[in-house]
This record gives sequence, structure tokens and C-alpha cells, in this order.
Amino acid sequence: MEDINPDLDALSVHNCQLFDDESAIKISEHCTKLTSISFTGFCQGLSPAGIASFVKNCQNIKHVTVMSTESADDIESNDNDDDKSWSLNDDLFLSFLERTDLELESLVLSGFDNITSSGLKQFLDHVASSLRSLDLSELLAVTDEIIERLGDICQNLEDACFSHCKLSDEGVKGFCSKCTALQSLNLSGCQDISDDSIVALSTECTSLKRVHLSWCVKLTEKSLDSLVTNRQNLTCVDMSQCAIRHLPFCILDHSSLQELKVEGCAGLRCPPLQVAVNGLESCRKFLKKCNLQSLCRMTFLGNQGSGKTSLMLSLPTMTQTYADTSTEGVHVASWRPFKSGKGWWDCFQLVQFLLVKVMMIGLEEGEVEGQFLGVSIKSFRRVRV
Repeated sequence: MEDINPDLDALSVHNCQLFDDESAIKISEHCTKLTSISFTGFCQGLSPAGIASFVKNCQNIKHVTVMSTESADDIESNDNDDDKSWSLNDDLFLSFLERTDLELESLVLSGFDNITSSGLKQFLDHVASSLRSLDLSELLAVTDEIIERLGDICQNLEDACFSHCKLSDEGVKGFCSKCTALQSLNLSGCQDISDDSIVALSTECTSLKRVHLSWCVKLTEKSLDSLVTNRQNLTCVDMSQCAIRHLPFCILDHSSLQELKVEGCAGLRCPPLQVAVNGLESCRKFLKKCNLQSLCRMTFLGNQGSGKTSLMLSLPTMTQTYADTSTEGVHVASWRPFKSGKGWWDCFQLVQFLLVKVMMIGLEEGEVEGQFLGVSIKSFRRVRV
């Protein structure tokens, strides 16, 4: 212990199964000037009591990371053996709640299934007001209510990560409407959110620079278009494994955007996926070279099931060869006004209506009275079109 510098200000422990509560207590008593502690990976010997010693003895603590990220080898070797896994519960929060002078700037708490929503809410109510960076990824305790509450108590938050949490559009939109100072947001793996969440993010968070949305499988090109159109300071967008079909042409004129990830977007057709995975500049070169703007103005009309999608996919620029889903149609029907006895009258009424409209457009300003094909015309004024 004497070999450790007592003026140490940062401690990081990763995948050290020999690091236990006894070691934590000794180091925290020796290195009281620590401002940053990080415990990641598989630290089976470390319990809430060991972490509490740092919170108690290190008065200037600002940055706390407690993340369970077991490797594939760890998971395989510990399969069906709960005694060998690193598990923390709400007891972790007790030492933090005892401190009334805590001013945490960053917090990472990830990967612990035994943390409860009620315990997490109480903890965040106590420490979140000073936070600038927050990572609550892979916590079952994170809900819409939790992140909406963050919007009320943590409005200066700049960096947030809720990856692989069970969230909905309602929670994300509520969070974005209040945490408007956000510069970076990670919602990767939140598979229940839709384009509505990202449109809200792009309109509410005016300082946004980085967005990570991989494996948000409901997101389409509408999300990407909204981000690129509304946020001119955007530098990085990750939409890997999303439902994007084409990239918006506005990325050609976005000067701040430096990185765009669309790996695994199987439905991407413009540009083709094999072009898009080569990076943003490759996408821009393709869009400039192909000049596909005119294709965006082509419209196919027809009944549902009439073959609109199949026809579209048969075009030379389309890489898909068959329709994967059916699209909504416009009901198309033939009108045969002379098929029945009333057909003549139906046709005559339509002609009357159209001719009256033409006459109204051609009238000079002023009031007129008269008859036109049996229709009374009174007080029509000129219609400008």
C-alpha cells in the first residue's frame, strides 16, 4: 500500500476478481484525494460496502463508473453459477444518499439486473442535479418515468446513454423536451421507439452533435432526414441495423457531418449497402454521381395488390428484386355515366358544375345575375387562381 501515491486522483479497476472490499477500504483510506473511480467488467469480490468506502473517504469524488461488462469467456465459465457473477442491488445507493455535499459530474451505472426502479429514482433525485454525463445502459430499472423525471431534475445534462433500455416514444419525447442542452444521446437497442422520438430529439435539442441509434429497428429514413435537416452542428450519426431505405440528399450540403454508420441496413437501396458501408464520403460521391433527384418525383398509383411495389423494384436502380411487403393503395374505379338511365343526368350535373367554375374564374369583379345551363348565378366575385 505504501507504494501507491496518496495524491492519486483517479482509480480504474477492470476485470480484477482479486480486488475485493478489503482492498477497496485500504485504498480509499490511503488515497483520499480521488476524484474519479471506475470499476468495470467482472469484479466479483467488490460489493456495495467496498464502493461505499470510496464515497465516504474521498470527499471530492466527481466521476463514478460501476459497469458489469462480462466477456464471453466469463459468461460461459460462470453459466448457471450465480455465486460467481458480479451482482449489485439497491444497497449500492445507501452511501451516496448519506452524503449531502455530493456534486457528481458523471455517472455510469450499467448491467445490473437487481437494481430496482424505485431505488434508482431515489438515488437520481439525490445526485442528478449536478450531472453533465449519465449512462444507465442495460438497466431493467430504467423506464419512461425515470427518464422523464431526469428532464425535471437534470436539465443541464449534455451526454446521456440509455442503450438497451425498455423505453417508448412517450418517455423519449418527454425527456428531449426538457433536457434541451443535450449534445450526445445513445438509444442503441431501444427497439420500441419510432421516428416520432427522433423527430422530437432533432427539434428540441438544439445543441445535438452525436446520436447513436443502432438496432433501433423501427427507425427509418425519416429519422435521419429530420436529424440532418434540423441539426446543422451534427457530427456523428449511427443508424446501423435500422430500417433505412435511402439516404436523404441533404447530407450533400451538411458541412458538419463527419461520420454516418448504416451497417446492416438490409433495406438500403440508395445508395446500395455495399457503397454505404464504406463511409460518408462514399455515400456523397454516389449521390452526386447518380443524380437520382428525378426518381424521387416518380409516383405509382393503383389499387392495393396491383403491383406498384413490384414495378418500382424492377427499375434499374433498385437492388431488391421482389416486394417484401404490401403498400397501401388508392382505390381506382371506372365511371360509366351512360350505363343506366340516370347516367345522362349525372353527367349533365357534372358538366354544369365544371362550367360554372370556369365561368366564375372568368368573371370580372362585380356583381352579376343570370342563368347558365339552368343554374342561377348571383353575387359571384372573381376567383383568382
